[in-house]
Formats: sequence, C-alpha cells, structure tokens
Amino acid sequence: MTDKLDPITITEVLTTLKLLDKRIAKLSNQLTFHAVETANGRFSVGNESYPSLEKAEAAIKTAYNRVTSLLARRARLKGRLTLSNAVTKVYVGGKDISVAEAIEMKSSITSQLTIENRLSKSITLAARVVEDSERRIATLTDRRVSQIMDNKKSLDAGDDTVSIIEKAVRKSEEVKVHDPLKATELLENLQERIQDFLGSIDTRLTISNSVTFVDAD
Repeated sequence: MTDKLDPITITEVLTTLKLLDKRIAKLSNQLTFHAVETANGRFSVGNESYPSLEKAEAAIKTAYNRVTSLLARRARLKGRLTLSNAVTKVYVGGKDISVAEAIEMKSSITSQLTIENRLSKSITLAARVVEDSERRIATLTDRRVSQIMDNKKSLDAGDDTVSIIEKAVRKSEEVKVHDPLKATELLENLQERIQDFLGSIDTRLTISNSVTFVDAD
C-alpha cells in the first residue's frame, strides 16, 4: 500500500500539465518501434545500439510505456481539472459563474470585441450619413433660394421662402437612419460588460486556482 499524495492546487495542476505536454511531445518524437539487427550482431533502436535482442526489445517497450504512463497521468489530472472547473464558482461580471464558464467566456471574448468594433463603426457611419444629408439639404436650399431671389444675399425676417424651399428640398433629399437596437446604448452596455469582465477575470481565476485543490495523482 502506498501513501496517498497531498492534494495540489489548480495552479500546480496547470503547471504540471504544461510540463507533461512538453515531456510527452519530446519522448513521443523519440519513439522507435523496431529493432534493426546489423551484420555485427548488434541491434539498433533509433540512435542506440544493444548487444542482444532482449535488451533492444526491452528498450523499445520501456520508452513506449514511459509515454503511455505520462499520457495516463495527464488524462487523470486533466479530468480532475475539468471536474473542478465545472463545480468551482468565481464572481465575474456581477454574478457567480463556474470557472469553466469563465474560461469559455474569456476564450470567446474576441467575438464580443468584434461586435463592439462593428457597433462603433456603424454608429460613426450613421452619424456621417445624417451629416452628409443635412449638408446636402442646406447646400441645395441655399442654391434654390439664390435662384429664386435673384442672388440676393438676405431675405426679410418675415419671408417664409427659405422655410418653404427647405421643406421641399428635405422632402426629396433627406436620408433617415433607423436604429431598432438603440446602437449607442447597446455599445455603452457592451463596453461596460467587456471592461468589467476583462478587468477582473484573470485576477479571479488566479485566486481561485491558487486556493482550489484536487488529488495529485
């Protein structure tokens, strides 16, 4: 009977998984599955040479078992990590969510940033469209007033010619922008949520990982 190892934090699990991934990758790339018998009676396994077939086969099996053992250990740790992330809660964005949800939200934040960028550009474009429309209306109104008034620079205060002409021009030239989602308000709310999330997620996860324990192996 072996003594049970002390539990380790999620932070240690993550570090161990990174090290395991490196070791597994390195050892997997060194695996050789056949022994080659040479004319001098020795047996080559990769870059190594052995005096007997038994030793060569033992080396092949040992190297393979080492990799499979590391893979099994990684799978156990990964499983415990996944289970822990599913049940451990962190407070982010004004509510408690699982660590798994927080990690998924963090990985998908790019989509939220894309929406934010599109919203910002759309608001700017809509404002420009309205400004261009108003500028065109003003230009056409001035031009038509000048034509009617025989290029006079001013009109009497009580003359409603300008108003009549402006209404006529607006009716034929005005461009209207419709805003069914209230884009400015939507953008402000989205920016607030993104900033709140990004401003706290890393700290929350770091704290949670440092105080949450799972079995070492």
